[in-house]
Amino acid sequence: MLKTQDQISIELPTTIRLYVNDEQFAELARVNRDLRLEKTASGELIVNPPTGGESGRRNFSLTQCFNFRVVRFVLLMLLG
Repeated sequence: MLKTQDQISIELPTTIRLYVNDEQFAELARVNRDLRLEKTASGELIVNPPTGGESGRRNFSLTQCFNFRVVRFVLLMLLG
């Protein structure tokens, strides 16, 4: 994200909710590609920080375990 003089960062208490429509969400996602943005069915905006370091390694490890189990299951089904 490019920082300019008119941009600021704010911290919102968890009691405050932000709501966006589909067009607003698409624009937010487009200009903030480094953030993990989600929108609930009711329009609530959820901002998650990017995964890094330890949680990235943990997620990779979980993915490897899942893939191993899927391959093992498929082989057992084929070889029977």
